[in-house]
Amino acid sequence: MVDAVRSADNLVHDLIVIANDLRHHIDDALAERGYEHRRPGFAPLLSLVWKGGVPQGHLATALGVSPQAASQTVGLAADAGFVNRMPNPDDGRSKLVVLSELGRAFVADGAAAITARAADYAEVLGARRFARFDSSLARLRRGKGLATGDDPVATLAPGTSIMAVSALAEAAMRSLHVAMRSAGHGRITGGQNLVLVHIGPNGARSSDMARVQRVSRQAVSAVLHDLEALRYVARREDSSDGRGVVFVPTRRGRKVLDDYVAGIDAVEQDYSAILGGPRFDEIGRSARDLRRILGLEHHFSVASRGAAAGAPPSDRRQVELTDLGDELLRWLGDGDAWWLAGFLRTQIIDRIEHAHPAPFEEIC
Repeated sequence: MVDAVRSADNLVHDLIVIANDLRHHIDDALAERGYEHRRPGFAPLLSLVWKGGVPQGHLATALGVSPQAASQTVGLAADAGFVNRMPNPDDGRSKLVVLSELGRAFVADGAAAITARAADYAEVLGARRFARFDSSLARLRRGKGLATGDDPVATLAPGTSIMAVSALAEAAMRSLHVAMRSAGHGRITGGQNLVLVHIGPNGARSSDMARVQRVSRQAVSAVLHDLEALRYVARREDSSDGRGVVFVPTRRGRKVLDDYVAGIDAVEQDYSAILGGPRFDEIGRSARDLRRILGLEHHFSVASRGAAAGAPPSDRRQVELTDLGDELLRWLGDGDAWWLAGFLRTQIIDRIEHAHPAPFEEIC
């Protein structure tokens, strides 16, 4: 049986929530600066080309994506005015991707936002302790073989390796995704799995999960409904409140939790081997303190039913969207299409929750 604390309270989760906090802080700062056409996928691309032109064909490997995905990202960044494509003097068949003036300003402002948030973290932990945390992140990134590229943040004073937390979080999530699929849990999404983790082996009420995660009850209920349909959770009468229900994992759900914790353990064993036991324990305490003191929590990647803005599409638009969906499915394949569906759900709920946050009284 999985340890309830271990399933939700661990270094991997703490690094993920710190990475999420950093991403939201950067995005808010860039929004205030007026960069209306920014996208999350632009940051890795612009960090790679900020010092000089890079052949477009090299970007896929550097970004860890397919050539088609890299080409699409470059095209979107060019349309937004952040990069230009120029002839490659060393290879007439390829193009160099270079930053535009707008792109340079975007990178500089993003780097400034990163260092500002790093200063907040240092204030929480203390300068010396944060420096140790920061250097441990950099050591983990090197030890995991994650490309560092030419980090524009390193040119600022004081320098910081805090963006390593994003690379580590992404790598950990990829490892967990592979582990869960290998264990036969390919049907459960990342958001559903995270809700199941916070239900734990002993069960939980939807209102409690909504309050702790600072999301709407509607959002949590949508995921619980999906988990119940997939037979990962079941409803039980709440012994402390005859009118309420508790959601508890089924045997199938407990197997998911067991395999998920095994995946967490595998990632953290790698971390411990790279850092050594004492340094691993130290970074764990620092990450946990950052999460608790700053009030950061694990964000659900869920869709809020009935919360999408706007009226349903017209009949003609529905036909167009169906045709588009069929074409995307053929092009992407089942695996990538499933990932894209989860990504779109995440973007929608993030936008809704950011634009219309539920008041605290509503989710208590």
